[in-house]
Amino acid sequence: MKQQKLGSAPRGIATMRPVQALEPTERAAGHAGRQFRKKQESGEIS
Repeated sequence: MKQQKLGSAPRGIATMRPVQALEPTERAAGHAGRQFRKKQESGEIS
């Protein structure tokens, strides 16, 4: 029973969130990923 509740909770929270609110976060995450890759290539992060 406990596992069922834990499994359904995150899904419920995600469903409640509007898609439009998630879009800017995904864009920001993609931008951060590109910056991180650039730093790795230039040798700032080993």
